Amino acid sequence: MPSLKITKNKSGSTAKLENYLKKEEKTNQQLMSGKDCDQENFTKDFFITKNIYDKLNGRQHYHLIQSFKPGETNPNEAHEIGQKLLKHKSFEGFQAVVITHTDKDHIHNHIVINSVSQINGKKFHTMKSDLQSWKNFSDKLAEKKGLSVIPKKEKTDNYYYMNSKEYRVRKNQPILWKDELIEKIHQAKNDTKNINELKENLENYNVQMEIKDKYLLFKNKNMNNYIFDKKLGEEYKKENMIQHYEVVQKMDEIEKIFKGDETMNKSKNQRYDENQGFNENERNYNPFTANDVQYNYERIAEQYSQEYPDVYFERLKEQHLKEMEIYKETGNEERFYNYQENLEKNFEKHTQEISEEDKAEEIENQGFNENERDYNPFTLQDTKYKYEILEAKYKQEDPNLDFSELKEQYLKEMEIYKETGNEEKLEEYTENLEKNFENKVEEQQKETQEM
Repeated sequence: MPSLKITKNKSGSTAKLENYLKKEEKTNQQLMSGKDCDQENFTKDFFITKNIYDKLNGRQHYHLIQSFKPGETNPNEAHEIGQKLLKHKSFEGFQAVVITHTDKDHIHNHIVINSVSQINGKKFHTMKSDLQSWKNFSDKLAEKKGLSVIPKKEKTDNYYYMNSKEYRVRKNQPILWKDELIEKIHQAKNDTKNINELKENLENYNVQMEIKDKYLLFKNKNMNNYIFDKKLGEEYKKENMIQHYEVVQKMDEIEKIFKGDETMNKSKNQRYDENQGFNENERNYNPFTANDVQYNYERIAEQYSQEYPDVYFERLKEQHLKEMEIYKETGNEERFYNYQENLEKNFEKHTQEISEEDKAEEIENQGFNENERDYNPFTLQDTKYKYEILEAKYKQEDPNLDFSELKEQYLKEMEIYKETGNEEKLEEYTENLEKNFENKVEEQQKETQEM
């Protein structure tokens, strides 16, 4: 009988959670597994993904707890169910870990999901319907193992499917002002294409709406106070409203392309004269064509970067950006398609022809001085990367820690390596970085205790 819940702590530290979940008295290595990450150090892997997409702020992770009826299952079986739960489509592209705890009467899984996708950098979002979908999936997995599930609530008298207003009508109860407000917003939403249009349209329903950074406020004009969007239901929260309008706009674009829109079939001069929002030079520009070429470029660039890590492709990147701009300005699809067809050939040719002199020139374009060519920029980047990871990790655990001395030492070592190219010395420093951080943390903790 597995139950599933999501914790409400939105500002918790992933590092602290990892330390708690991996306590020896609660679990063991056989009951820890990672999805697209290292279960032994998932805080680091989560951080790397956020750093790549520059999304280090906000919620760091999502934490689910899947609990089983005492005595009904064993640790390995419970852990397997937790692993299979992560195959739900909601978790595609997101790193996650499953850690099974056996220190209570009931065996339970802790499932931690990164808040940023490693595939596209999008944030992980949940709604009430998502949690119910996960519960249903969890129940199916349990039933396959012969475990019991929590019975569903009976839906009597059809009230389960009714909104608040319909229910009150059936019960002959007065309709609340909130029900009327929701109905007005719903009608106005269906007649608009974006949030700003919604605000204007709501005036026709005598409803005022305020758009804030993270939420929306609504009120009937005869009311004194506004009500928050979330108080009206998940559908009316700002992020879900924005998502609704994005879908609407996408559907409109698809309809224009596949079904044909009269304005799209008009001559270029007629469209320009009617001022349909097209720039004269952008009339033939197709955003879907541009997206296809962008995707193709990123795929080929990633492939060649992995195969030839010592080759720099900055010139091809500059050429790509230039071709994208030319297409946007001219709408010349023939030139653009020709560029796309030759993309892979350009990468292949660049890889074969690049000389040592070219490499040195491109290294300088990356910000390295001509006198520094003897040192390896990748060694330097490895040290920089390890320092930043460690600093961020310990800062996340305790924001009050002071690493200014380590920072000075780090910058000094980097300068020495640039001047001397002594790789052995820098590698030795890099290997001792974690120990230096640990000693500094221990030193500051002792000072705090003595005060």
